[in-house]
Amino acid sequence: MKLVSTLLALILACSITTAAERPNILWITIEDWSPDLSCYGTKGIDTPHVDQLASEGIRYEHAFTTSPVCSTSRSAMMTGFHQNYIEANQHREHDKKPLPHGVKPIPHLFAEAGYYTALMSYKTDCNFLPDGKSELFMGEDWADRKEGQPFFARITFGGTHRAWNRDPQRPIAIEDVEIPPYYPDTDFVRRDWANGLEQMQLVDREVGEILKRLDDEGLRDNTIVFFIGDHGRCHIRGKQFLYDGGIRIPMIMRWPGKVAPAQVSNDLVMSIDIGATILEAAGITPPVPLHGKSLLSDAITHRKYVFAARDKMDETHDAMRAIRSQDHKLILNLMPERAWCQYNHYKEGAYPVLAEMNVMNLKGKLTPEQAAFFAPSKPEIELFDLKKDPYEVKNVANDPDYAEVKAGLLAELEKWRTEVILDKGVSDEFRALNVFPENLSAPTVEKWVAANQANYDFNTTGWPGWYPTRSLEEWEEARKLWEPYVFRGPDEKVARPNITTPKKKKKKTPKPEKKRSSEVNSEESFIGNWALKLDDGKAGWMPIKKTPDGWKAEIWMVGQNKAVTDIRFSSESLTFNRQHKVGAPEFPGGPPTGERVLCRCVATSEGDTIRITITAPGKAPIIYTGKRMPPMPESPDLSRIEFGPPVELFNGKNLSGWTLSNPGQINGWKAVDGVLENETPKKTFDPFSRYGNLHTEERFGDGNLTIEFKVPPGGNSGIYVRGAYEAQVVDRDSRMQGIQGVGAIFGRIKPLKNAGKQGDVWQSYDITIVDRHATVILNGEKVIDNEPVIGNTNGAFQADITEPGPLYLQGDHTAVSYRNIVFRPAVK
Repeated sequence: MKLVSTLLALILACSITTAAERPNILWITIEDWSPDLSCYGTKGIDTPHVDQLASEGIRYEHAFTTSPVCSTSRSAMMTGFHQNYIEANQHREHDKKPLPHGVKPIPHLFAEAGYYTALMSYKTDCNFLPDGKSELFMGEDWADRKEGQPFFARITFGGTHRAWNRDPQRPIAIEDVEIPPYYPDTDFVRRDWANGLEQMQLVDREVGEILKRLDDEGLRDNTIVFFIGDHGRCHIRGKQFLYDGGIRIPMIMRWPGKVAPAQVSNDLVMSIDIGATILEAAGITPPVPLHGKSLLSDAITHRKYVFAARDKMDETHDAMRAIRSQDHKLILNLMPERAWCQYNHYKEGAYPVLAEMNVMNLKGKLTPEQAAFFAPSKPEIELFDLKKDPYEVKNVANDPDYAEVKAGLLAELEKWRTEVILDKGVSDEFRALNVFPENLSAPTVEKWVAANQANYDFNTTGWPGWYPTRSLEEWEEARKLWEPYVFRGPDEKVARPNITTPKKKKKKTPKPEKKRSSEVNSEESFIGNWALKLDDGKAGWMPIKKTPDGWKAEIWMVGQNKAVTDIRFSSESLTFNRQHKVGAPEFPGGPPTGERVLCRCVATSEGDTIRITITAPGKAPIIYTGKRMPPMPESPDLSRIEFGPPVELFNGKNLSGWTLSNPGQINGWKAVDGVLENETPKKTFDPFSRYGNLHTEERFGDGNLTIEFKVPPGGNSGIYVRGAYEAQVVDRDSRMQGIQGVGAIFGRIKPLKNAGKQGDVWQSYDITIVDRHATVILNGEKVIDNEPVIGNTNGAFQADITEPGPLYLQGDHTAVSYRNIVFRPAVK
């Protein structure tokens, strides 16, 4: 094979793909597997079908996922963004939310571009909403597409996920395999390793079948095929960790006529690069630039580093960040107080070698390099010289010869954490400080957890981090149970042993069971005021009530009609029609465009949550999720409310503490002589432009805001207190008087009078929000007197009026200036 260092050498035809030439996409994923394939040089294994695919395209030697576990890694791949940036970084997330920042799932982008999208296997495993197979993809097989329609299809082969089946056709002898030095070289370890390789041989045949189908249907020449693993091998130091065993994956691309065959690339590439590559190949521009880069671009050849992150794994709480260059790997352990091998139900019940190595460790039979992973705590920083130490067993973080390398990698990692993924780090709640007893009072952590399910909220605190998790006797018993299973013959059927107590509660409560309650999806369950979050991250508001004349509802959201029609309750769901724009936005993260299309909507509820699926003809589903708001409280006695010390939100010098709400828009904001100015060429009242809105990074609850503003004659802006309630910013003569005008909580409360001033004159607001009631003083005159505010304003930063929110200033309308911005929190 030919070694290449630039993908420019791959391209045989430089012409841009036209709509008529758009390629099909087949994305093949195998689970929990490193580059342990014969084409990558792994000893003992034979994978002829994957090898053939590699010979027909390009094989990437240094390909990595952004996370070492399936749901977080797949969330990143499904969007093209690092999982922390889209807040999908906690494996098995219990509180999934819609994607932020205008990000869309990649299948939706293909559907919007006219592709037929299909998931040809069961698993989506995404930590965001929408997460359902039918919500992300249009069907289950490319055969269901229209004639001539290109397809985007994904398929996962799950056999390489534990447990591993043996291969009767080609069993692998333990003498023929090579064991990494961080594992002990015992027959038990060799047999388990060989069993995994045999399972991969079975998967290789499945891969061969799907590739043969492309050939048989004449689709080969116009189909891009990607083959990857979703993360590293399910083994000790592999899955769940940031060593290469956990994040390095096989990656192969075949594109007949575009990518030359028989190539090997040493470039640093990531799984999220696939999304950028196939979108570019299909001529699709995402609404927000992806974190991944096209493999057909110079960005790959010039890339110096790849990054990865690990956070919660099931209920095992830990956090790590990594940066890798061609020559070095640095891992930052954010919870060094925790053991690498702290309790994890999945691993203790699935990894035979975990029992083997724990027994050997407790007996003092491991080498120092092997025993290091079984220490009760971790160093804060691990640094490896990959040229000298490719297996990452010698930590040189404290070696003065590597001080410069260490400092440089730490600086680049910190830059990535703060500027790219907006890393939230680790909270005290996540660490579960002072939550559990000091010492383990049961034979194993697993048994203590099983006995205390009702006493702790493990979804919040995680499992306790006691270590070791079992005694020597308990580990010896576990190894004894594993032995007949590990050493079973190629044709022998041996039941997988139960090493841990089955998690009966979760396994026996499938999602449909939740609908048995009489309170779930009854008519009454839909009645109320719902704060919505749309699939593009924007906020909406939906009041629903049932009257003697029938159902009444509307949806408040910027850029769309409020009206909903033909509301009906049937089969435990609420259905209705709604006019909805579904065209591509004019700018990244902007609103949909085009004519409004009549869409059918289906809402389901569960307690105080609602989920609305909007389906437009030929389009990917649009998902709204929502939360029922509590009843409006009584008007507060403001004379009894105390306010805390004033917080100056604008320093008059720069935009410190402020951020652009949509990074895809232009930032027209700047600080000039103590004034916060927004410059935009837009002059009309149309609510959208390419210039962005600004909000504080800090969020606030109830309180009092004082702020001065100045707009040009006919200008238009708005101040959203708590990110939800907009005080209108116009001059006294604005045509906006017809729809409430200056002094209004826009769309909600009309001012008692027009106390505004002419354009180009400074005006002052004194706005108090307490218990969802507003008092507004404009230019010294009270224009709203402790009035209830029913729901958020259109265009709000957020709709959940029970949560703190930022101060949010509109910049996507016209020019505006602000100064003397001070907030005093209410003290209750």
